[in-house]
Amino acid sequence: MDRYKAQITSDAAASGANEGESEQMRELMLNMGIRSPVTRSSAGTLYHQQLARQLADFLTHSGRLKEAGGMMTLPDVYCIFNRARGMELISPDDLVEVATILRPLGLAMSIRKFDSGVTVIQADSHDDRIMGQHIRALASQLGSVTSVDVSAQLRIPLTLAREHALVRILLGLSCDNLTRPGTNYTHAARGGNDQPPSPSPPLTPH
Repeated sequence: MDRYKAQITSDAAASGANEGESEQMRELMLNMGIRSPVTRSSAGTLYHQQLARQLADFLTHSGRLKEAGGMMTLPDVYCIFNRARGMELISPDDLVEVATILRPLGLAMSIRKFDSGVTVIQADSHDDRIMGQHIRALASQLGSVTSVDVSAQLRIPLTLAREHALVRILLGLSCDNLTRPGTNYTHAARGGNDQPPSPSPPLTPH
């Protein structure tokens, strides 16, 4: 669990330094501040439960989770949620705790960790196979695409574009060499049913 907290802190700092997609984000956040952020003093012992509900409501009704393709990295969630909360910032510890109880609370999203170590909040409606089909359609249209192309065309972070490409390989939909960021993902579907890999197990706090 400490590893996830450290990842959120370091990646969030790096995200702050990289303002490539932040112009549109700034305008969005100016119009979606949380008027009554949940605090420890207001929620008491129910702090994390109420914070989880507020986070789920924020990600759903702001449209951020849907626009991000159904998943967002924890550092990205940490940044935009804290921006919307104004002065009432949460800590990385709080976010990790909240993320692990999203599914038990039935909030239509949960925490997921990829084999690479990238950790995200994912909507229950997200389907790896559908995302793979989007990438295949891009490759069919363009001849071949890179993770950078996937990121730009689907408007998702490069980190998640790479993860989706890896999942696409697990689905048996393409053959790539993923050691280089610019490697092409070709439209090279292998035979067989498009059965998704076993989902990553939900994380639980230690």
